[in-house]
Amino acid sequence: MSDVKIDVLVYRLLQGDQTLLEVLRKNEKPLKKIIDLPKPEDDEHYKILDLIIQYAEKFKQLPPNKNALRDFAKTSEEHDLRMGWSETLVQTLKGLNDIDETRLKSITDINILVDSVIKEAEKDYYRFLGKHFIGIVNAGPTKQEGKFKDPSGTKDAKAMILKGLMDNVYAVTEIESGWMHEHIDSVAGSLDDKLAIENTETRMKVLMPHIDKAIIIGPQNLRYIGIAGMSGDGKTTILNTIVYNWLKQGFNGLYVSFEHSPLEVWEFMAFLHSSHEDYADMPPLPSLADWDLAKDPESGINVAQEDVQHMATILRDIKERRNVTGKLDVQDGAVLSTFEAIVAHLETNEEEGNYHFIVVDYLARMNVPGDARYRDVEIKNIIHKSQFLTRSYNNGRGVVFVTPMQVNREANKAAKKVASNEAKDGQGESTFYDLNAIANFSEYQHDMDYIFSVYSDEKMKADNRLIMETLKIRKGKRPPLALLEIQPGSGRVVEKLEGAATPKVERLLMDEGYIENRQQVSGEDFVDPELM
Repeated sequence: MSDVKIDVLVYRLLQGDQTLLEVLRKNEKPLKKIIDLPKPEDDEHYKILDLIIQYAEKFKQLPPNKNALRDFAKTSEEHDLRMGWSETLVQTLKGLNDIDETRLKSITDINILVDSVIKEAEKDYYRFLGKHFIGIVNAGPTKQEGKFKDPSGTKDAKAMILKGLMDNVYAVTEIESGWMHEHIDSVAGSLDDKLAIENTETRMKVLMPHIDKAIIIGPQNLRYIGIAGMSGDGKTTILNTIVYNWLKQGFNGLYVSFEHSPLEVWEFMAFLHSSHEDYADMPPLPSLADWDLAKDPESGINVAQEDVQHMATILRDIKERRNVTGKLDVQDGAVLSTFEAIVAHLETNEEEGNYHFIVVDYLARMNVPGDARYRDVEIKNIIHKSQFLTRSYNNGRGVVFVTPMQVNREANKAAKKVASNEAKDGQGESTFYDLNAIANFSEYQHDMDYIFSVYSDEKMKADNRLIMETLKIRKGKRPPLALLEIQPGSGRVVEKLEGAATPKVERLLMDEGYIENRQQVSGEDFVDPELM
């Protein structure tokens, strides 16, 4: 028996003290959660607590005594509730009379008692997971195959325990729901908030004016984001820039990469940080690629001692979080290889991480449990789960989730024709890629809030330029197509020219004149100071 007992709570709730009703209502969601959690041993007191909660929901008061609770269950119109009444529940109710007086008085504050019961139930749940985990490990592996095989072996055991650890993240959230006419005050408050001065704590600007002028990205706004493009188009380059821009604003994130090691991601961020205005008076650094080649004498590339000192200053500032206040938790995709592992990591590190965004490069490369023949089905489920995570994370606070996506070869060929004057361009619609270009999974286009594409042909790659256009937007104005430029040295993507889709896209690429009779504006000069 544990020190904090569910039986004491049940006893207190059955004494007819209606002042405890408000405490029950306040804690209804977590109490319902612990009732449903599996535990090492069955305890009928949880079933009685469930009955008390259902009684309170129906009659707007606590049961005045045990007989009232019994009559409620035995005469209920709900079959499961009526058939669930059993002799074991009767004996459990009788046993409440035998609780030691010392234990009844050990916790006099009902709020502390409820909190203690919840925490003890969670401990029991993890004890159950541990025992179940051992059983699955010892059971396999077996020769069973197929989607519905019994879990066995170390691989299934790992998937099971990680899935079990997700429960705290997938707890019932505080998101409002119910009858519309009863929540009009919430609607009015929400509309008032939209007219108020912008809350910079929730909006996460990408610091690209053509986007920030049109839409709002944040845990309570557009939060499930996809970046579509072919290999080499610049998806990861623009992704890293957006991540850095969020860190610069003080937002914290988890970055899981199947493409690069954590050390490589940290290096990307260090060079991106060299673009910070605090270093504007320093000469531009050689690029990370030049840094790699400098050790080869035949490359002819040299990294000067002043460059080394410049980078040392940048790294020291990052370490001290002097001019980039956000924190980035970078994890190897080989370690957090499943969706369950990522969610468990979020839960374990939430207090320290206080995550505002999650990056998975790529979501479609995650490992999935079970038969490989069902991989596509499981990936589709992960896409849906990711959307749910963006809305439910941290009791409804939400989180921004970003992942790159591959386009299919046919779409890439069509985009090349657009760039080479061989196809008709759209007017106000996608020009290079559209939603049908996304490879494999249509779930992306249904579930995501904002999808944009990145395109660059060989000439643009040589000039460190790329095209960014919006494929889907759930709410807000549609951001215009824009020409972006990758800054030498830092690798940061900045806006070169906004609205480059009219009247002919090919003019954008012709003779580097971009668009006829239109003033060319550099990315740095174009940035709206109000958006910084």
